[in-house]
Amino acid sequence: MTRDENITTPHGELDIRQARPADTDALTVIYDDAVEWQKARGMPPGLPPMPMREIVARRISRGVIYLASLDGAPAGTITLEADDREVWPEAATDDALYVHGLAVARSFAGKEIGLAMLAWAERVAASEGKTYVRLDCMADNPALRAYYVRAGFVDSGERALPRRIAARYEKRVGEGGRPWS
Repeated sequence: MTRDENITTPHGELDIRQARPADTDALTVIYDDAVEWQKARGMPPGLPPMPMREIVARRISRGVIYLASLDGAPAGTITLEADDREVWPEAATDDALYVHGLAVARSFAGKEIGLAMLAWAERVAASEGKTYVRLDCMADNPALRAYYVRAGFVDSGERALPRRIAARYEKRVGEGGRPWS
């Protein structure tokens, strides 16, 4: 089953597809813009373990990062992992897809691109027989934590990691949260 999908939204056609090496610049710009936006609003973006361009290239080579384009323009990105033992060591190893790196290009803010990508991740998880979609964020980012709760995710506690405190969230597949039918 392909994970690529076209979604009709109130704002146009959203195309989510596996990222390719040619998408490295666009994905890096989306992440860099999101970090600058967070900093400007006093929200801690976290410190990546290596330059963002290198993280993007590694995710592309592993086939886990996706580019969302709205009417052909890069609008957002999301990474889907099969496992996240660092943040969820107690979780079953095959019951969830793990979301990382969810980011929306600032020029598409307010168009519910993030919600559409999360709903897409839920559909992918369901199609692969998973029970949950799980994700985490910086524990000291109340705005992002509230966003995930509004998207239907349940607070699953915090986990201390070497570089940060992770706030963990999970959503049972099929429990609403789809912005469009």
